[in-house]
Amino acid sequence: MHQISVDIPFYSYFLYDQHYCYGLLICDLFCNRTAVWNPLLRRGRQIMTKNIRFKLCGIGYDSNRSEISYKLFGYHYYYEHDYKLEIYECASNTWKYINAPYEEWPIKEPLDNHISLGGNSYWTAYNIETSEYLIRKFDFSKEILKNFCILPCKKNH
Repeated sequence: MHQISVDIPFYSYFLYDQHYCYGLLICDLFCNRTAVWNPLLRRGRQIMTKNIRFKLCGIGYDSNRSEISYKLFGYHYYYEHDYKLEIYECASNTWKYINAPYEEWPIKEPLDNHISLGGNSYWTAYNIETSEYLIRKFDFSKEILKNFCILPCKKNH
């Protein structure tokens, strides 16, 4: 048996959450830092956010394009109910805001169970108003956020 050195850059930071998509590992780090790491190439870089308060929600890509160009989805938060959804495009190193009504947001107690399938990001959430658990979806091709389905369980069940 041989020991394999992983050598994850940015590992000295406290790791809050991690996301995986088709070969890339995205790390949500302490102090609202985000890092992208390619374990195959053993290369990584830190993503600079516009605001100190940033929450990473997922990673994906535009499935309508022949070439995979990764995107990150998250939100900046300033005060209660003052949030801005944003997409970061890895290829161009640029951020752009998305207009979405507050009701469509991922802020319905996200449960941090993220998965990337077919270029889209999915996660479980809990809607406080309806007491429903649901799966949320961010479509990176259309750049829209929506409910994927309501789960058949209620709170305390």
